[in-house]
Amino acid sequence: MGFIWDKLAYDWERNFAALVLYKEEHEDCLVPARYTTDEGLKLGSWIGKQRRFKKKGSLDKERKKRLD
Repeated sequence: MGFIWDKLAYDWERNFAALVLYKEEHEDCLVPARYTTDEGLKLGSWIGKQRRFKKKGSLDKERKKRLD
């Protein structure tokens, strides 16, 4: 059925995949703060949250490694 058990993890993976596509297209990860994907993901906002989590030391180590 495709039931989503962990919505937060699912959303993180969707945004990460969108970031990968953005990087392929733009050759960087400097996503503008108000950037929204064609699918409606607020990628710029998501990137800002990841940076704030890292700054506070609350970004999961595995996720940080993937973003690096």
